[in-house]
Amino acid sequence: MKTVVITGGTDGIGRGLARVHLERGDQVVVVGTDKAKAEPGAWFIRADLERRETADGLESNFALTYLSRFLLSHGLAGLLGRAADPVVLNFGGAGRFGPPRWDDLQQRTRYHGLTAMIQAGILNAALAVDFVGRHPAIRYVNTFPGTVATSFAGDYDEAEAAQICRLRATGKREVLAR
Repeated sequence: MKTVVITGGTDGIGRGLARVHLERGDQVVVVGTDKAKAEPGAWFIRADLERRETADGLESNFALTYLSRFLLSHGLAGLLGRAADPVVLNFGGAGRFGPPRWDDLQQRTRYHGLTAMIQAGILNAALAVDFVGRHPAIRYVNTFPGTVATSFAGDYDEAEAAQICRLRATGKREVLAR
């Protein structure tokens, strides 16, 4: 039996991934905002994923979509290194975009929510390269599934809220085959 930890495991790709692993008999831990949306049989850890600046002064989009993946992957590397076939699967890729804004990684100036998510995705590509350099026995898969339907919520201006509404309407709800 494997233990699988899925952040964002109550919606979309994360929920589908949780379902697949539960059906395979794996132990599944999901991190999300609503326990009622977790797949039956999964362990649940509540995390507040609202958009804001953290108590540590980090822009929460940066903390959620990049820093948390950095800390989780490196923090679990010791345990993963003892597994038979360890892999980190990160759905935080950015697709095809330019370089990050190295002078403002947390987008403290000219902030836009979608740009912040793209920026974090670009940083996740660098994370993957760095991680396998430090932990060559652990596979690291960084992918960009395209637009997905998610429950991610926050405070948006009118134009950004309309854009998110359009993206949710066209986003993939689940891309995993059973």
